[in-house]
Amino acid sequence: MMELPSGGGGGGGGHASGGHVRYVCVDSVREDHEKPLYGICFNTCDMRHANVFATVGDRRASIYRAHAVNRDGTTTDANANANTAAAGNSWSADDLNQPMETSNPDPPSSAQRQPTIECLQVYVDENPDEHFFCCTFTRDVHDADQPILCVGGEKGVIRVLDCHTCELRCSLFGHGYAVNEVKIHPSRPSLLLSASKDESLRLWNIHTQTLVVVCAGDGGHRSEVLSIDWHLDAAANGKFVSCGMDNALKIWSLKKHNALMDASETFDAFGDATSRGDNYDDDDDDDDGKRASKRSKRPSLFPTRYVSRPIFSTTKVHSNYIDCVRWFGDLLLSKSVDSKILLWRPDEKGPTKRRGDVRVLQEFQFEQCNLWFIRFSLDPRLRRLCIGNRVGTMFVWSVPGTRNGGGAGAGTSDDMAPRSSSGRTRSVEDLTAGRTSTGEAVVYAPAPLVKLKTQQCKLPIRQTAISSDLSIVLGVSEDGTIWRYSNVSSE
Repeated sequence: MMELPSGGGGGGGGHASGGHVRYVCVDSVREDHEKPLYGICFNTCDMRHANVFATVGDRRASIYRAHAVNRDGTTTDANANANTAAAGNSWSADDLNQPMETSNPDPPSSAQRQPTIECLQVYVDENPDEHFFCCTFTRDVHDADQPILCVGGEKGVIRVLDCHTCELRCSLFGHGYAVNEVKIHPSRPSLLLSASKDESLRLWNIHTQTLVVVCAGDGGHRSEVLSIDWHLDAAANGKFVSCGMDNALKIWSLKKHNALMDASETFDAFGDATSRGDNYDDDDDDDDGKRASKRSKRPSLFPTRYVSRPIFSTTKVHSNYIDCVRWFGDLLLSKSVDSKILLWRPDEKGPTKRRGDVRVLQEFQFEQCNLWFIRFSLDPRLRRLCIGNRVGTMFVWSVPGTRNGGGAGAGTSDDMAPRSSSGRTRSVEDLTAGRTSTGEAVVYAPAPLVKLKTQQCKLPIRQTAISSDLSIVLGVSEDGTIWRYSNVSSE
C-alpha cells in the first residue's frame, strides 16, 4: 500500500551556517493516493510515544512511527525492533495488519539503510468526497494510555478516532463548511477547538460529545478562519488566537466560561445513559421495561454559549490572507503569503487596545512561498521554528534567546542567538519588552539555522513538524509524500 523509497529520498541533506547543526534526508514515504497531504503532527500528549506522528490527506488519516537513526543517517533492524517493542501494545503494527511495500527488491542487510518510518494505522473516511486538512493528538480523559486522533476537513465533520481500539469514537457535527484546523486545549485533553470556513470557532468536549462555546458574530471573522492556537497558559487565562482570509488576527478569552467547560466534562444528555455521553443504543439493554423507560426520556441540550466579541482584534500585521498563527509565550508568530513569518506583540492593555495596535518585533524571511495554506510549526518547547515553501525547501530557525535551539545536536556557541544591530545578544525578555537592552528597535531578519532540501522534492511543503527532542523534522508535500530529515550533528 505504501511506497518507501530505498535510501530515504537520497542526497540533499540540509547544512547549517558554521556547521553547528546538520540535518540529512534519511527517508521518505509516499502514500498510495498520491494526493496532497495538508496536515502533520507529532503526538505531544504522551512522551512515551513522542516519535509517533499522524498525517492527513485525501479522505485518509495515517499514523506512523519514526524510528531512531544513527549519526551517519542509517538505522538497523536492531534499532527498529527496539523502538517497536518500546512503543507498547497501543501502537502494535502486528494487530493492525497494515501492509506496506518497500522499493528494495531484496531484504537489505543490517548494515544497509532501512526504512525509518513505520506505518501503524490507516483510517479511511466513509465519504468518498472528504478531504482532510488538519489533525491533532489527545488522550482519553480517564485513561492516559489510550491515544486519540482528531481530524477535520472539507465536509465540516470532525472525526474522533480511538487509536487504542482502532475505531471511530464519535463524529462532531455543527460546522457548515470545511474545518481548517483543530487544536486540543493544553491542559484539558477533552476540549477541542476548531476553526472553519463558516467563519466560526467552536469549542467541543469530545468526551461527552457536546458543543460548549461558539465564537462568531459581530466581532468575529468576516471570512474563512484558517488557523487557531491556544495560549500555553490557557488554563488560567482561557485565551486563544485565530486568523483567516479577512486579514484579521483575533484574541479570544473563555475565562468567564470555566464553569461551563467544567460542566461539559460530566454532561450526560440521557441522564442515566452511559457516563461517556455516547448515544443510547436499544441493543445495550435486554430488559424491555428498562429499554422503554430510557427510550421515553428526551435528550437534554447542553447550554452552549455564544461569544461574539474577541478581547483583541487587528488587521495591522498582514495585508493578505493569514494562514497560520502560533503563540510564542505572550507574543505571537503569524504568516501570510509574502514569504515571511512575523513575531509581534499585541497591545492588549491601555487606550490603544481598541485600535488593535501591535509591535512587530522580528521577521523570519525566506523565499518562494507565495501560496496560501502553507503552515509553519514549532517544537513543543518553542526552541525551533520550521516552514516549507512551494519548491520543497524547508527552513529552520533557532527562535529568540534559545542559543541554537538547545536540545539534540545543538551547538554551544552564541552564533545563532538573536542579536541587535550593535551585535549584542538579545533574550526573549528583551523581545517581550519591545526593545533591546540598549533601547534599539527590535525588528530584524535572522538567517535560518539550516535549509533542508533534497533534489527529489520539488513540490510545495504544506506543513512541517518538529520532534520534541529536535532530532526529527518532517514535511508533507503535494504528491502525498512525507519527507524525513534527521539531526546527525556531532555531540
